[in-house]
Amino acid sequence: MILNTDIINFDLQFEEIYSIINNHSMVEVTDIEGNIIFANKKFCDISQYSEQELIGQNHRIIKSGFHTKEFYKDLWSTITSGKTWHGEFKNKAKDGSYFWNKQMIMPRFDNKKTICGYISIGTDITTEKELSEKLTQIEDNLVQQNKNLQEKIKRKSDEIIKKEKLSMLGTMASRLAHDLKNPLTVVKAYSDILSRQLEDKMNYEMKMKVSKLKNSITDMSNIIEDVLDFSRTVELDLQKNSIFKILMIALENVDKPKQINVNINYSDIAIICDSKKIEAVFSNLLSNAIQALEEIGEINVRLTEEDNQVLITVEDTGPGILEDDMPRIFEPLFTTKQKGTGLGLSICKNIINLHGGDIIVKNAPTTFIVTIPKNIKKTNQ
Repeated sequence: MILNTDIINFDLQFEEIYSIINNHSMVEVTDIEGNIIFANKKFCDISQYSEQELIGQNHRIIKSGFHTKEFYKDLWSTITSGKTWHGEFKNKAKDGSYFWNKQMIMPRFDNKKTICGYISIGTDITTEKELSEKLTQIEDNLVQQNKNLQEKIKRKSDEIIKKEKLSMLGTMASRLAHDLKNPLTVVKAYSDILSRQLEDKMNYEMKMKVSKLKNSITDMSNIIEDVLDFSRTVELDLQKNSIFKILMIALENVDKPKQINVNINYSDIAIICDSKKIEAVFSNLLSNAIQALEEIGEINVRLTEEDNQVLITVEDTGPGILEDDMPRIFEPLFTTKQKGTGLGLSICKNIINLHGGDIIVKNAPTTFIVTIPKNIKKTNQ
């Protein structure tokens, strides 16, 4: 037998349970089409809609557009079959902000045990989701930073190993070059003396042999000078110079066939630089371009200013550089030519770097781009 006191106690418990649910959970009741017929205070507070604004509206009023069609298909398939659906929903509040809730949606049945609507009970998990996303982002950032650090360590290690090898190579090459330079000077002197003394007595064949000898001596001398330039410590003699004048001097010093045209746009830009070193860079770039053209073609040299920098581009109409060779083009001892040491472009890059600038290469057409600050400071050395 149920006593009145039991009924009173049950009513109190029910009110307490209802209060707890109302304060903690988002409760929504819809008809079979998903139109809202009840929304509790918690639902209204989080969605930022009043009860009057929600009643009669379809649940799609808070749809965020985040979930896929397959997501909704699974949800409706579950609840229309009389089962309870559990999951997480991302919804959109009245002000356009988003909120997450962990939700349970169950069907309501009438006296004939036919589904007549749905009840949704959800818990706001927006803070947990945001924290989880932040932690995921932090984790992803840490993974990326770790990856970047490992790559940086590997790159630095490779650079150190490479510098040590090049330093040893430079020392050995320097000693070898010094040892060769003196005997080569003697050979050159004697070949000049003999060619002068025997000039009237030599036939064409002999003259050609002497010419080849002199050319070989010149090639060897150039190789020795390249090796010495690469191995010695460079000190810059910084003065104010006209970049156009330096270019013209470099052009005068290179051997250019008549059928190769070199076009240089006039621009009287003054920079602080070591004129001899920059001249050597331009001479090397022009010589490489001339060799790439094979007796006929065009070289275009442009001078431009950008902010406090000067850009010098050397472009030729030659066949271009193989794509596989592009990443190694400035490496010491790397060459695509049958003659030479492979040190020329490496020395050029070192000189430009000492001036606080950079040199890069692009293909189609082959273009070397030199960037130099107009006012280099001596601390760059």
